[in-house]
Amino acid sequence: MSEIFDWANMPPVEPLAEPQVKSKLLSKLDDVALIGSLAILGISAYGFFNQPHDTPKLACPELPDADRIEQVAKQMANAPTSAAAFWEGAKAKGLRFAPYHESKALAQTIEASPTAERATRLVNYYTNSNFDFTTSLDKETNIPEEKLDKYKEDLAWFVEDSSLLPIQLVKDNVSSLYISEGMSEELSKFKHFHVAGFFDDETRMISTRPYKLSSTFNHELGHAADERTCSSDDDPTYTKQNPSGFHYDERRYNKKESSVAVEGYGETAPAEDKATLFEEFLDYSGPLTSETISLNGLLFGPKSERNNILLAKLTIFMERIDRLVPGSASYLSSLSKLRHGEWGPDQEMSQNGKQLDLYIKD
Repeated sequence: MSEIFDWANMPPVEPLAEPQVKSKLLSKLDDVALIGSLAILGISAYGFFNQPHDTPKLACPELPDADRIEQVAKQMANAPTSAAAFWEGAKAKGLRFAPYHESKALAQTIEASPTAERATRLVNYYTNSNFDFTTSLDKETNIPEEKLDKYKEDLAWFVEDSSLLPIQLVKDNVSSLYISEGMSEELSKFKHFHVAGFFDDETRMISTRPYKLSSTFNHELGHAADERTCSSDDDPTYTKQNPSGFHYDERRYNKKESSVAVEGYGETAPAEDKATLFEEFLDYSGPLTSETISLNGLLFGPKSERNNILLAKLTIFMERIDRLVPGSASYLSSLSKLRHGEWGPDQEMSQNGKQLDLYIKD
């Protein structure tokens, strides 16, 4: 395993043409400013790049398959909550993953890297080896010395986190990962909102700020999966789970709490509702707050009107994810329960990590 961290022998990767990327982004932003609509931007960066990714889409049924949705709901509800059963079930479903223990060792090497460039190249080696996509850092993005440890920590967490995602879910939906501070700075000039990332649905490239990389990646992965299944401005099967009279409104992007979505940002458009819900479903970053889903209640604890709405929408979205990657609904539900539920949201995540280490075999 030592050769993985042999810096001299790491394969070179052609850098992205950052100035071209940025110029196309800013050109599109001019259109966004003229149109004056956050929904048009869609946090999907449609059309920013010119090389389409040929991953096939799945047909979105005109009418929901109620039996199929109910079946997935049962799979999610009955997903095992022990670390041993969780991993055995994943393998039985034929799901494949990046080497877990090897990825954890790589994460430690990333955190010990002396520079942001070296840490990013290690992540690029990881994503190339496991998901067939490149990771690059915008040459104009400077990671200041006081933020270097945070950047490396976020990169390391991304590696550990993504190693527990099914390879097919990532590989089929993402073509590259581009880390840039400049995009966010330019975008913040419009509409007075803070942007963490984009998904380009032509090239399937994810662009993200340098920090909170893992949660942003999961959010954009939600956009990617949505775009391949039933992405639309209305999505009646999904949106009819909202209370009567509710309407999405792009002006709610700064709203904190929500009675129908994970947060106010989820009330801006159906696409953001689904992406924020999926992000929170996969978010393993620690104790949850009143502004986010209580996954204890959402998956197997006491129910509330809000959690019933969120669970109904999550089930519909996960049925689509399960069509993209069969077996993933049950697996990801188990993973979410293990990370949030079995130990309780107030306990240290390291307890669960120790359990996973015992049972996951590469």
